[in-house]
Amino acid sequence: MSSTGFPNNQKSSDRAVAAEFQQRFRDSFRIFSAPGRVNLIGEHTDYNHGFVMPAALGFYTYVAAVSRRDDELCVYSIDFEETREFALTDIVPGPTGNWSDYVHGVAAVMRSRGIPIGGANLAIKGEVPIGAGLSSSAALEVASATALLGISNIRLDGREIAAICQRAEHDLIQFRHAGHHRAAVPTCDQRERTRTRSR
Repeated sequence: MSSTGFPNNQKSSDRAVAAEFQQRFRDSFRIFSAPGRVNLIGEHTDYNHGFVMPAALGFYTYVAAVSRRDDELCVYSIDFEETREFALTDIVPGPTGNWSDYVHGVAAVMRSRGIPIGGANLAIKGEVPIGAGLSSSAALEVASATALLGISNIRLDGREIAAICQRAEHDLIQFRHAGHHRAAVPTCDQRERTRTRSR
């Protein structure tokens, strides 16, 4: 751990997603990130109208992104070593069990609400341990949503971003748990980075 109490691998993850993006897409890009979380109180309670108190952690999911001229999303995961492509016009995706459901889901919800996000190339690197109860899915959703909004020059209230991500996970991906998206949103914008590839 660093003197600030945050994991020392943040800079390496930031560099890794930047290098991977340049290698694959060879374009200017911006980096967005969102943290994992742990619940201090409450678990699986928000959709039962109960109380929950999540806290953000020092483990992040990073998304490097640039806009496209079409309505396609091309998403590469460094951790899964896999590329997925899909059209934004397919706004009612069903769960496939693939990691890309979370990206597709938030994009679908935003399009269904009339939010004019455009196509994008994304590269993703996660630090949040998967399956450890630290909300790796919420970190991926919030980072992806923030990236798609950011490169489309659209600003939304943090509560709306959290609601979009929660709806994507509950209704489209069909997985229910506590409202930890709210813990990720206040932190994600502060970790935005901009990189420009020299031509």
